[in-house]
Amino acid sequence: MALVTLSCVWTSSVLATPALIGIEAQITTVGELRAMYEDAEMIAGYTDEFGGPIYRITGEDAGAEGMHEARFIFNRNGVPVAMTGVFDRQLFDHINLILGTRYKLIHHNNRPGVKDRLRSAWYQTGDRANTIVSLTAPKGSDKVYVTYADLATRNRIQAALERQKEPPKRYWWQ
Repeated sequence: MALVTLSCVWTSSVLATPALIGIEAQITTVGELRAMYEDAEMIAGYTDEFGGPIYRITGEDAGAEGMHEARFIFNRNGVPVAMTGVFDRQLFDHINLILGTRYKLIHHNNRPGVKDRLRSAWYQTGDRANTIVSLTAPKGSDKVYVTYADLATRNRIQAALERQKEPPKRYWWQ
């Protein structure tokens, strides 16, 4: 059952644009997402980095077994520039197999059977946006993260996260 459900999570064609629960990177619009998933939750109406909203869909709303949630970052044109799916950790090998049959492996740290160790794999899709798909199972986590974004988008997100971590600047007069 999980095999059939997860197979539907990704696009059915090797040459198709990468997709997560039917939402295609750089193609699907915000309106199409809201039409497909009426219960989609807008968690941010605007992002400084991309100019669009961020939406969240629960695994229950998506009907995907083993999926906790999916998040989509849209640009000012209303198309997704980054997508992340969160799945049960035991699905790592299955997801890795699916991605490995569709995309070119560019990095891996994938020792099966190791419980408390980071496992990861990165794939190049070859689509027009040159999307990179990362599959990560962090140490000590019971979840697997599948993220779709091009390298420039990943760098912008990382820079924004780093700015959020920085303590506020203090001046001598404070």
